[in-house]
Amino acid sequence: MLGARRKGADGEYGLRDIKEMYVKQRGLCVYCDEPLDEFHIDHRVAISRGGSNWPGNLQLTCVFCNLSKRDGDRPITIKKGGAIIPYEEYCRGRADLLAGDPGPLPAHGSFI
Repeated sequence: MLGARRKGADGEYGLRDIKEMYVKQRGLCVYCDEPLDEFHIDHRVAISRGGSNWPGNLQLTCVFCNLSKRDGDRPITIKKGGAIIPYEEYCRGRADLLAGDPGPLPAHGSFI
């Protein structure tokens, strides 16, 4: 959040917002569906591209996917079952992911 503030982004969030995101995502990364043992708070629309710091522009991602995303809209590669694969390949046949809608998520995990 500090980086977003330094860049003059509008909005703020708190621990309650993060917990709600975690529950809504069922403890899974929005991109690769892997459990969020460690996670990043990701801006759907990057701050550098005019995104806000409000909860509606935030999502939780695994560290790998968020670092792969950089300032883009989605990651370039993801880790799936220990393998690194192109995100577009993972999304083939999953139009919901390419459209930005993660769809229904399987039940998994709890907030730590």
